[in-house]
Order: sequence, then C-alpha cells, then structure tokens
Amino acid sequence: AVRLRLGSGGKPELAVASPLSFSMSRSDGLALIAVSCERELGVDLERVNDDLDVNAVAAAFLPPGEIAAIEMAPPEGRRRAFFAAWTRYEARLKLRGTGLGATDAATPTPLVLVRAIPLGDRYAAAVAAEGGSWHVDLREWNGTI
Repeated sequence: AVRLRLGSGGKPELAVASPLSFSMSRSDGLALIAVSCERELGVDLERVNDDLDVNAVAAAFLPPGEIAAIEMAPPEGRRRAFFAAWTRYEARLKLRGTGLGATDAATPTPLVLVRAIPLGDRYAAAVAAEGGSWHVDLREWNGTI
C-alpha cells in the first residue's frame, strides 16, 4: 500500500509528500534500513569480502580522503578499513541520490555527518544524515511480526 517513486538522482522516496526519509542497503543475506522523520539520510551495508582487490577498487572509486584513511590503518587492518571507508562513501552518495564518482558527495561537509554502524567482523555499515544532532538507534528484526 506504500507507493514509492524515484526522486532526484534515482533515490527512492515516498510518492506522497511526507517528512519521512529512508534508505536501505543489503548484502549477503543481511538488510539495513534507516528511517528518519527529520532529515535526509543514506545508508550502506557491505559484507567484508576477502577476495576483493581493495587497492584497485579504492584507487578507482574512492576520494583521496577515504584512501588516506585506509592507508593509515595497519597492514592487517586495511581490508576492514577499506570496507569502512567504502560504506561511508556509499552512504554519502545515497544521501545525495548520486552515483559513484559524484564529486559533490565525495567528502563530508559540516551539514552531513557519517557514523559507522557496528555489525561485527563480517559486515561494514554506515549511515549519513544531514545535521549534526542525531543518533543511531539500531534494532534487529528477526522476520516475524
């Protein structure tokens, strides 16, 4: 019964005027949905993939600030640092409704705050939202109502 439409840049939104904003992401059997009544937001979730050439992907897509964050991590933590950086970047892109390589969402601004979402060692996740006065309330749903 909930109707959606594609907003600017292809970002899904409610088809009727509403203060509600949402973003969703899924990876390898896990889904993450962020909802807000106060601000635009974006969320990303990725399973940490041991086979991915993270150096090549980072060089091809991530902005310099995120690459620098990965390079500052100790060698044994760089794969995890890559996925943390990737989810921060994707969350900012989803907030703006833009795609990979968009320069306007490449780096955080004072109007956008990005927070990591702790999901253990197998996944990395982040949420980006407008403004600096907000918190993440993480809830787990087991699939039953």
